[in-house]
Amino acid sequence: MLDLDGLNPRVQGVVLNTPGARELLANLADYADLPAGPSRIAIGCAGGRHRASGLTELLAHELRSRGREVEVEHLHIHLPRVLKTPNLQAEQETTR
Repeated sequence: MLDLDGLNPRVQGVVLNTPGARELLANLADYADLPAGPSRIAIGCAGGRHRASGLTELLAHELRSRGREVEVEHLHIHLPRVLKTPNLQAEQETTR
């Protein structure tokens, strides 16, 4: 899964099943559907390959199903995934 990105339905499924994601998606779609709603919505996360791009694709799909014209631009989906750095404090404690 880590080598996939938010364009993949499996990743979108995981994102959608994250606690609070369905409510966030519904709120964003309702907000975008308002007469004076935003012309742009930006979604971000740590790396931009999984959560942000997955949620963006899900939101675009929902808005299109409501008859809205949507243009999606992923800024970081092509970048390598962000690797976590080890906790230096824990590492230092174990070497003492």
